[in-house]
Amino acid sequence: MNKWHTFEHSGFAGIGNGDNDILTILKLSYHNLTPSLKNCFSYCALFPKDYRLKRKELISLWIAQGYIVSLDRDQSIEDAAEEHFLILVRRCFFHDVEKDKYGDIECVKMHDLMHDVAREVGKEEIGVVSSNTTELGDKIRHVYFARGAFSQSYSFKSKIRSLISEGSMSYDRMVSVDQVDAQIDSWIGLRVLCLQSTGIKRFDSICKLMHLRHLDLSVNHELKALPDSITRLHNLQTLDLHRCTKLRELPKDFSKLVNLRYLDLSQCDELSGLPSGMGQLTSLRHFDFSDCYKLTSMPSGIGKLTYLRVLPLFVVGMEKRVSTEEQCMGELKDLKALTNLKGGIEIKIGIFYKNDGGGGGYLKGLKYLTQVEIRFVYSAEDEIDGCLEWKDVLEKLEPPSNLKGFILSGYKGMTIPRWGRVEDNWALSLPHLVKIDLLGCVNLEQIPSLSKLRNLKSLILEYLHKLEYMENTSSNNAKDGEDLTVFFPSLETLTLWNLSSLKGWWREEELVEDDDDDGRILRSSFRFPRLSKLMIYNCPKLTSFPSCGSIEDLGLDEVGSN
Repeated sequence: MNKWHTFEHSGFAGIGNGDNDILTILKLSYHNLTPSLKNCFSYCALFPKDYRLKRKELISLWIAQGYIVSLDRDQSIEDAAEEHFLILVRRCFFHDVEKDKYGDIECVKMHDLMHDVAREVGKEEIGVVSSNTTELGDKIRHVYFARGAFSQSYSFKSKIRSLISEGSMSYDRMVSVDQVDAQIDSWIGLRVLCLQSTGIKRFDSICKLMHLRHLDLSVNHELKALPDSITRLHNLQTLDLHRCTKLRELPKDFSKLVNLRYLDLSQCDELSGLPSGMGQLTSLRHFDFSDCYKLTSMPSGIGKLTYLRVLPLFVVGMEKRVSTEEQCMGELKDLKALTNLKGGIEIKIGIFYKNDGGGGGYLKGLKYLTQVEIRFVYSAEDEIDGCLEWKDVLEKLEPPSNLKGFILSGYKGMTIPRWGRVEDNWALSLPHLVKIDLLGCVNLEQIPSLSKLRNLKSLILEYLHKLEYMENTSSNNAKDGEDLTVFFPSLETLTLWNLSSLKGWWREEELVEDDDDDGRILRSSFRFPRLSKLMIYNCPKLTSFPSCGSIEDLGLDEVGSN
């Protein structure tokens, strides 16, 4: 009976009585959420309608505000936040879900009506400042500045917890240091500060924000350095500096930020080094410095960051070591300890890489990875012969069996390692592959058997100058129930580019057992059942090819005698 009284006094009992029936029904859905989910949902009203809410950013903001409650004693705060997000997706509080090529959610939006509900339930604490705004309520805790509005001076009566400014690309609306310093005393209670793309050049007064947990200074192209005082922000969990293209260095004592969980330095073009002691940031879950082209090695101690979940780039051997101190750079063997990594990782291996003495299997235990890209990096002028033990290096990087994407580029070995297996058949060792790219492997004479990969949708082979046949070895005898007639059952896209020696698919024509027809059929009668896009360029020796019956996009140039 008490629940019905609560329901009646909440205002939801008026469904069907006239105005805003739809909104009232949607509020009922909100009313059924747990308190932590209610907070997460109402916080989204801070952003404009039709705003693309990035999953990782939204989760970081929720954590910074302390909204997330773990549903299991052993559940990490990140896993709990992910679960909150997915619950809201499943219950249709979000829509227009955008996923990556492997099905993981990247962005969502809120329907306008859902946004209205969020604004209604959060109206006392959520404030949006535009050029027409004159004042905000005394209870406002979270403030969003519309594009260009932050350039005007604004003070707050209440103790705000979030300040998010959408930057303006207009130079006459860039934020000055004086503007920030003039307002910062009213920001003392901030947990979230986002000054993305505001044109800020310095932020010396940042040390006053002792409660700050989430700091976003990304896409500020004039920001060259952070003040040393930022290392006093001991509560800081998220630091986003991506696309700060003139940022040259981080503070010397950066390792004092021991509670840092999310660090994004991607596309910081001028960043040429990382401070010592990065291995002390053992709370890090997300560390991204991709497209920082001047960074040539991993920081020492990277293998100690065992809670890392996101590490898009790993770099070794890009510069010559000239002193014993430089032996402290990260090594490939450090990957072995990073068993919580998820998503994709690109491993760049330069010509100065030397055997690290590890026993191999560096990636095999990283079972949460979905894509691995192994890229050997060198220029045409580099003297690379003898500098790298190509196959030995690749042997140590056996990918985990659950992998969905594999990219290998610049490899100079003649074969791809079997990684300790008798069969060179990736349908047995990497059965979940959806995408394979083999690029610039100019000495590769043969590739593993790929035709029985049941999930493979995309296959790209480029600049494999010594490859003569796609399949060099085969067997007429099925093993463990294997169907020998299976031939790329899911492949949709095939690109063969600059395979100057390629002659055909199979080295020898042969018969294979066909269980359906109780007989034997020629391999040449195999066909691609789902191939819709086929691109073949500069394969002058190619004279035979399996049948393709459903091609929608075809590109042929310099193929065979034509």
